[in-house]
Amino acid sequence: MLLAGGAGERLAPLTRRQAKPAVRIGGYYRLIDFTLSNCLNSGLRQIYCLTQYKALDLSRHIREGWNLYSGELGEFIEVLPPMQRKHSGWYLGTADAVYQNIASIFDQNPSQVLIVAGDHIYKMNYHEMLDAHRATGAAATVATLQADPSEAYRFGVADIDPGSHLIRGFEEKPDPSRAVRSTFDPAMISVSMGVYIFETDVLLDLLGDDAANTDSAHDFGLNIIPSMLGRWPVLAFDFRDLNAKRARYWRERAA
Repeated sequence: MLLAGGAGERLAPLTRRQAKPAVRIGGYYRLIDFTLSNCLNSGLRQIYCLTQYKALDLSRHIREGWNLYSGELGEFIEVLPPMQRKHSGWYLGTADAVYQNIASIFDQNPSQVLIVAGDHIYKMNYHEMLDAHRATGAAATVATLQADPSEAYRFGVADIDPGSHLIRGFEEKPDPSRAVRSTFDPAMISVSMGVYIFETDVLLDLLGDDAANTDSAHDFGLNIIPSMLGRWPVLAFDFRDLNAKRARYWRERAA
């Protein structure tokens, strides 16, 4: 499930007429191409792209630039705009976007669901994360990135058990002075990249509970992951940059 509905207000005026994932980078390419390339190179060939804000240009780019998959083999990239399956409004948050498209998940009946964002820049093999998820028997796995503690105010910070690498605490945008240090490097913190793998049955239960909670922001980082802690095992997967540079490169906005 590729989340591509963001308005991208921080990139205005580039997003005045198009969704943030459709913003051009390097001339021909779009922001969403990084995530789609990761999916393709990870062997993932059943992709739902959840669009919303000014999505015409983005949908056209996916249709014309990513017609690489064979329907005869059950492969696809399907663009899913809000279809008011669960309620009459727009997507209320990242979790609600997936919840509104539960029927599409049922259609494919996967064992696990990967959830990624369409406006991030990085190079990653999602299959490595999936292998770690399956090996540990986790209910969910969160990709985490080592970051400087001064950046804590921008991200969700994970408190990770040093032995099992299970997440035992999660705080959204804490004060840098009290952000929990990373178990992978005590000089750093481990922040969520917004890349998640869920066991399908667990995900569906979580989304149903979240949808019924009128106090929820319906967001994976704010609501879904914190609600799992102490109930299900949630693994932290330390990001390995396939570019193999000294500094791991990941950006959640091109600004």
